[in-house]
Order: sequence, then C-alpha cells, then structure tokens
Amino acid sequence: MEFFSKQFEVAVLILARFLAMMSVAPFFSGQTLSYFYRASIAFFAALLLVPVVKITPEARDWIHQFYFLAILEQAFIGFLIGVGLQFLFAAFQMAGEFFSTQMGFGVSEVFDPMSQVSLPLMGTINNLFALFVFFISNAHIYLIKAVAY
Repeated sequence: MEFFSKQFEVAVLILARFLAMMSVAPFFSGQTLSYFYRASIAFFAALLLVPVVKITPEARDWIHQFYFLAILEQAFIGFLIGVGLQFLFAAFQMAGEFFSTQMGFGVSEVFDPMSQVSLPLMGTINNLFALFVFFISNAHIYLIKAVAY
C-alpha cells in the first residue's frame, strides 16, 4: 500500500505538468480537442511515466513538506513548455501572414479552427506545414520526453 501512495504523489505531479502543457500547446489546446480528451491523454501519459520517473530522497522530503508548491512548480514547467511551443508555431504563422501580404493574398482569409479566428491563407498553410513537420520529424516524441524529464 505504501508503494501506491508514493506513486500516487508522483502521478499527480506528472499529471499537473501534462495538463498545463496541453492547456496551451498548439495542437492540444483550442476547440479541436475537448477538455475531456486532453485530460484523458494527460492521465494515461502520467500513468505510463510513473514507473520511469525516479525521485531522490531529498526531493521526496521537499515534496512531502511543500506538496502544493510542487504541484504548482510542475504546472508552471508544463505551461512554459506549452508556451514555448506556441511561440514556435506563432512564428511560422506570422511568416505566412507576411508572405500572404506580399503575394497579394492578404485580403483572402480562412477560418482557423485551432485559434478560432480568421487568418490569411498563407498563414494557415504555413501553420499546417509547421504542424506537419512537427509530427513527421517525431518532435512530439521529444516534447513528451521534455515533459517527462
């Protein structure tokens, strides 16, 4: 029973990091993926990572004393990872908007379901291309490794 109580604390910390990351990361946030599915993905990812994560005795003592602060710390780290990813995709989208203006497509706009706003055509194409490269280069695996680390 003690094993499960120690692992439960670790699972909650991992879950906090994944939930915060999925709240702001480009593919996972927005209206395209409901909150239930994001929470389910975060929960199962936390369950998969619990056996892998090792916590030192010093860190475990700190976690026992300041558990709420540890949860906030993990959520903040996940939030920073998600915001960094959001900045990366926003750069691609902005570059596409500049291309769209220079090519004369600045007037035509397309509704983007991820951000729930109308964007120039080339900005949307550039954003989708960046998302394609993100998944084809297995960067989503590195993202999960970064969250796990």
